[in-house]
Amino acid sequence: MVQSLFEKFHLKYKLFENGKALFDELTQTNTDDVALVITDVEMPVMDGFTLLKEINALKKYEDINIIVHTNLSNFITKQSLYELGTSKIIGKIDMRELSSGISKYIR
Repeated sequence: MVQSLFEKFHLKYKLFENGKALFDELTQTNTDDVALVITDVEMPVMDGFTLLKEINALKKYEDINIIVHTNLSNFITKQSLYELGTSKIIGKIDMRELSSGISKYIR
């Protein structure tokens, strides 16, 4: 569903099997070529919390917005994600809110 949303917006995008693959690609990509990062919390190899910590450790990414698209929605999880620099947390089944979040946070 997310992929079809990207295509509807005519966005160039890349999908990754895990958080480490996303991070490795991000570190090899010019920041001007990254308009937005959308990630989950629960991923193999590198989870979303670790991914956010790794991104935050590299100051060159501080202007890139990050949307966390997840089923995890308790207060403590949300608070931790926002403290790690998340721009928006959106539930996985809420495609309308994800669409709105993409429009708002893409640079």
